[in-house]
Parts: sequence; structure tokens; C-alpha cells
Amino acid sequence: MENKEGKVTLPAWPEKLPSVQASGWSYTQKTHMVVSEMEMGPPKRRHRGSKSYALLKGTLLLSLGELNIFIQFVEQDIDFGTTPFLWPDFMTGEQRVARLSIQKDGDLYSVSEKKRGEFTINLELELEV
Repeated sequence: MENKEGKVTLPAWPEKLPSVQASGWSYTQKTHMVVSEMEMGPPKRRHRGSKSYALLKGTLLLSLGELNIFIQFVEQDIDFGTTPFLWPDFMTGEQRVARLSIQKDGDLYSVSEKKRGEFTINLELELEV
């Protein structure tokens, strides 16, 4: 998306949705280096690229209305996870560039009904560091 000045703007995480539940999440800093074995001496280490990322796994607890906002955001605003977005980092209070990460089973996210009208979404985010 471009704004009036021609600059690319990213969609933002909907303000009506929580960024993650207060408990039940994990944060993993992914390695940003490539290690090469050398003929002699210790292995050589170098940066993989210009950006590193962290993986945040968490659960959202949503009402039916919030679930519909989330699904619309994923399908329309971030094109089923292909577009990065701005996410409010609950640890720093800053906006960070994020992407939905494909989970080990190939899903973007999974939804379960906790009780009538209350849903949990399990998802993984790749956060730029």
C-alpha cells in the first residue's frame, strides 16, 4: 500500500484485537548467523543478512466479533499472511514489523471454541528485530 507521498505503508494490527494474552506465550530469538567450518581454527561466523527475526508463539482469546475482525484482517488486509503488518509489541510498547508464520503443520493459525461465543486462536508471528 502507498500513501499520498508514494511511501509504502503497512497494514496495522486491528486496535480492537489484543496483541497476545498476558500468559501462555513464548518468544525465541532466531539465529542471525551462518557458521562455516574452517580447515584450521575455529568456525567462521557471519551475519545471514541485514535483518534478524524473533518467533513469538501465543494464544488469543476472542469473542465472535473479534474473531470475525481477525479473519477479515488475515484474508483482506494481509492477504492470507503474504503481507507484513505492524504489530504492537506488548513487551516494548513499540510497533514492530511482523508476519504470520507458517506453523509446523502448515497452518497459519488454528481456532478452537473454548466455550460458547469464546474462541482461542493459536498463532506464530515472525517479528523483525
